[in-house]
Amino acid sequence: IQEFDSNRKMTERTQVIHDALYFLPEHFQLNGQLTSELRYRGIYAARLYQADTQITAEYNLPADYGIRHDLASYRFDTPYLALGINDIRGIRDSFHLQVNNREYSFEPGSRVKNLGDGVHAQLTGLDSSKAQTLRLSLPLKLQGTGQFYVTPTGKNSSVRLQADWPHPSFTGNFLPIKSDIHKQGFEAEWQTSLFATNVNESFSNCLRQGECQALQSLNFGVSLIDPVNQYVKTHRA
Repeated sequence: IQEFDSNRKMTERTQVIHDALYFLPEHFQLNGQLTSELRYRGIYAARLYQADTQITAEYNLPADYGIRHDLASYRFDTPYLALGINDIRGIRDSFHLQVNNREYSFEPGSRVKNLGDGVHAQLTGLDSSKAQTLRLSLPLKLQGTGQFYVTPTGKNSSVRLQADWPHPSFTGNFLPIKSDIHKQGFEAEWQTSLFATNVNESFSNCLRQGECQALQSLNFGVSLIDPVNQYVKTHRA
């Protein structure tokens, strides 16, 4: 930055601005198997689940992260993958990330404030000077109570769930494109596209302006409900 004093003498100083570039996946896919169980605390019962999921995604990174002007003025830190998890207490086991057949370890914290809790993985060794496609996969085992939700962050997102509970309640702004409910459980599949979610704008507004309602409204998933229990019977009586 060039500055002039009262005598028109010029001085220069360097100002460092810290910011971040964010890239959402071109394709996002989650396949999950939910196993439910009923647990009691005194007279109260809660429906718990164990979720074994496999996540795959594809990112297209432009050369120099899309910076086309004054590239010499930029300094890039090591890029990282951020994974938001609403309640990190539900992570059952340690897990690793595979990116283009290379393995990375996760660390606590998403590093993205508005994503809340979660984990991140430092993607060391990437050559930012070249355009590249990152194909990643990770197994994720979770446990929770009652509800399982996903935010479709990909330009194209696909979620497939199977469960052993025969009373699902599909909730959120997007219902399954197909589902099969039977005595042994259910199977359901969701698909969304950028045209339906406008996730890029919603994500940007959440990060830059703190307006996250639109992003949170994209969530969809399933609740494992008990349609008729002792409390419902008593209420009806």
